[in-house]
Amino acid sequence: MAACTPLSFDDVTPAMWQAGMVEAARYGIIIDAPSGEIAKAGFKIRYAYDPGRQHLEMQCLEHLFFVGCDTVNETIGKAIAAIRQGESVIA
Repeated sequence: MAACTPLSFDDVTPAMWQAGMVEAARYGIIIDAPSGEIAKAGFKIRYAYDPGRQHLEMQCLEHLFFVGCDTVNETIGKAIAAIRQGESVIA
């Protein structure tokens, strides 16, 4: 599987970043650094958060063959939008 197109998000405040880490932990994904890679259930995501610029970059490096990049990137985008709204990502 080829890596998906990288995603870039501006205006990600430190409070939003913290909320994102809390939401990820609810899925059993521990993010303990501003940049790195996380892998779970057949997916591998690279992320880099710059609190000074309030900028977040994410890229899906590996995914299940039946889940395309469009679905992966749309899901990430919706999660960021929910966090911006102060909503839980988990329905």
